[in-house]
Amino acid sequence: MLEERGVVTSVDEQFITVKTQRNNSCGGCSANKSCGTGSLANILGKKHTEIKVTFSNNVKVGDTVIIGLNEKYLVKSAMILYLLPIFTMFIMAGSYKYLSFTMDWQQSELFTALFGIAGLLFGLVIVRLITVKMSKNYQPIIHKTIKG
Repeated sequence: MLEERGVVTSVDEQFITVKTQRNNSCGGCSANKSCGTGSLANILGKKHTEIKVTFSNNVKVGDTVIIGLNEKYLVKSAMILYLLPIFTMFIMAGSYKYLSFTMDWQQSELFTALFGIAGLLFGLVIVRLITVKMSKNYQPIIHKTIKG
């Protein structure tokens, strides 16, 4: 389970809003002082993220909580996010190439690229629809409460 510490900022009937501080991995790296990424992270400062978590009875505003998300949900959503648009792009470009060959159309690389871009956009729309449905089931949960 992936865990993150945060502070409860609001509580309502359905959700609890938890404010977490984004950490970068540069803090523990031995090359932090000489690395451009580490320097940039230090200049930009630490950012905060607000996460909506399913309601829990024993939490109030100001409490420090540890929220968790199962790794399989993260891996599954990453696979959908990255692979589906690329897959649809290749399918659409390949479909045009196949149709232009079998139907004796003029084969054009411009149309192949346009069909590929259309497939990419179609894949992104499908990802959006899937992630909206998935977000209802893959909510983080409050793993542990540390009273504030």
